[in-house]
Amino acid sequence: MDDLLLKKAQCTLAYMSILEVKDHPRLPKDGNFLLTRNCCVDTCNLTIKLYHTAMQIQPRQLNSSLKKSLKPVYFIHGDEPLLSQECFDTIIDAAKQQGFTDRKRLDVEPGFDWQQLVREAESLSLFADKTILHLQNPDAKFDDQASKALIRYFEIMPSDKLLIITSCRIPNNRQTTKWFKAIDKQGATIPVFPQTGEALLQFLKERCEKAKLNITPEAIALLATLTEGNLLAAQQTITKLSLLNPEATIDETLMARMLGDAAKYTVFDLGTQTLLGNTQQATRILQSLKETGTELVLVLWALQRDLAAIIALKQSGQTPHSPSYSTDAIGQQATSKRLNAIQLKQAIKLAADCDLIIKGLKTGDPWSALLMLCLTLCGTRLPKVML
Repeated sequence: MDDLLLKKAQCTLAYMSILEVKDHPRLPKDGNFLLTRNCCVDTCNLTIKLYHTAMQIQPRQLNSSLKKSLKPVYFIHGDEPLLSQECFDTIIDAAKQQGFTDRKRLDVEPGFDWQQLVREAESLSLFADKTILHLQNPDAKFDDQASKALIRYFEIMPSDKLLIITSCRIPNNRQTTKWFKAIDKQGATIPVFPQTGEALLQFLKERCEKAKLNITPEAIALLATLTEGNLLAAQQTITKLSLLNPEATIDETLMARMLGDAAKYTVFDLGTQTLLGNTQQATRILQSLKETGTELVLVLWALQRDLAAIIALKQSGQTPHSPSYSTDAIGQQATSKRLNAIQLKQAIKLAADCDLIIKGLKTGDPWSALLMLCLTLCGTRLPKVML
């Protein structure tokens, strides 16, 4: 038994040593790889298996990868336009520094002749110029002709050409095709997918730091909510904030005003009039917000925050502390007294319904749903048929 334990310990140490040696002769020199250990209890033999996986570069890793080497082919695929364009521009800039001065674009449309790509590979550049070939295939239509042309291109692999392919997302089951594996062998794939959850918050945080913004975590969370994962809209907002408020601390209030400042009235005006129970004025402001194209999620956010303050006030029974987004603590207190338990429950349900309708998870007109929420917070008793 002691001998067996000793062998197992030696097996583990040997496995760990291989993991630590980056230039081990059995490890791939480029690309990602997986190591697995197969330790037999009886013989305790060590087996190292290498599984070469796609040479995949994440967008945030692209700069460091380009500093090491410029690959002859890059495949940018995914449904996030901002990341796709940024990755494309980054590769172009790196290529220019290495003498690629000419650019040619091939658009894959119905009837596209894939032999154009082969002819480009076989042609010689005039005056020894290096050329960037941009193969734009937005619908990711890679049929048999496309596969043959791509494989032939990779067989030729002209040294004076840099191929950049852009398309929508390639599903996993198509990443095992010959042409995709050929890209893996010769170059790199760059997935540009929508950011969600913690990844989205981290992305926005990094972008704000890059723009040298002093921003609170709550403001970042609000930006993520209001832009609904649209990185282009989020980046435009960050740029706008950095230009207009370079020294200010960006909190929820400033973020909300920045996203809704095109309206005659703001969502804060709506919140104030709703809290004060001014039904007609609240209705007019809501209509104005609709006409000026204020984001639905921004309107709902303001009403939900006021509703949360009222609920907290009801539960604590204390004097309200006006939050940063509200200028009327008196209105909060008045609303908490004005609404009974049934009305408050209705308001909570209406707010949840608004959220579902805005997200497309429930049928209904979102502005009508927001109106019912405003009326309920104002203290108006709605007919049961409207609830």
